[in-house]
Amino acid sequence: MNKLQSQLNKTLQYFKYKNLMSAFPLIDTEHIMNLENRIMIDNIDYDNEPVECCKHCKSLYLITDNDDNDECVVCRNSLNETETHATIFHYLNKYPDKK
Repeated sequence: MNKLQSQLNKTLQYFKYKNLMSAFPLIDTEHIMNLENRIMIDNIDYDNEPVECCKHCKSLYLITDNDDNDECVVCRNSLNETETHATIFHYLNKYPDKK
């Protein structure tokens, strides 16, 4: 856990304690929920997320249009032609020149 994460957890516990000990909530409960969401989002390990790349140029720069079609921005000739890798490290090991 990094320093920011630790400080956010301490702040969250302090806010919850203050609300618990008072007759009415001193700190807005929506603010506490936003802080909890921020802490949850920061806990995501993006290194273990699956990665998609273009089959033709092997670029990671893909966009999704309104019809849920994946299109490569670099080569613009691949519509829904993607490769999926288990992690970013599998992608980098397979295509070391794309670092």
